[in-house]
Amino acid sequence: LLGLSLALSVSPALGLIVTGYFILTMAYSLRLKRHAIIDICTLAALYTVRIVAGGGAIGVGLSVWLLAFSLFTFFSLAAAKRLGELSDADAAGRTVSRRGYTVEDRRILSQMAIAAGYVGVLVLALYIDEPWVQERFGAHRMFWGVCALLIFWISRLVLVANRGDMDDDPLVWSLTDPISRLTVAVTAGLIALAVFL
Repeated sequence: LLGLSLALSVSPALGLIVTGYFILTMAYSLRLKRHAIIDICTLAALYTVRIVAGGGAIGVGLSVWLLAFSLFTFFSLAAAKRLGELSDADAAGRTVSRRGYTVEDRRILSQMAIAAGYVGVLVLALYIDEPWVQERFGAHRMFWGVCALLIFWISRLVLVANRGDMDDDPLVWSLTDPISRLTVAVTAGLIALAVFL
């Protein structure tokens, strides 16, 4: 209620977004997380709605490029999370009926995680090719390095999840994994060069 009150004090639109987010989160927690595919679609939507709420909170319009990149990337992360859970369950000899998946679903989840992640990278690549992006960023070619790093990171993320070596959520794993931290640091450096050169 406090969050909704704060959102409404910023703008009615933000209050509506927060209300929708709350309803979708409750639906996910109570029912949707038990249904295969619907659960990862919902997670991707919830993460993307957070970006929409952030834009609404500061009064910034969001580009279709950012929303498309975010939606595909978050879907990839959600699929990788389920893949990691199934890999852990398979190694322990458990079934995973609560989430609507079986260990036999690992292959398709792996394919979904890779495909969605690569489509997110494709969205970024198409964004780089926009003439106004090339005019705005003096060193826009640095974004191609970001694309290459994202392909590497997504591929490695799915590989690690498939092997059952991801102990937690993909984002938590990324914060503790030295190679992921290095990838993030180099990516941030390339973005800084693209923006400031």
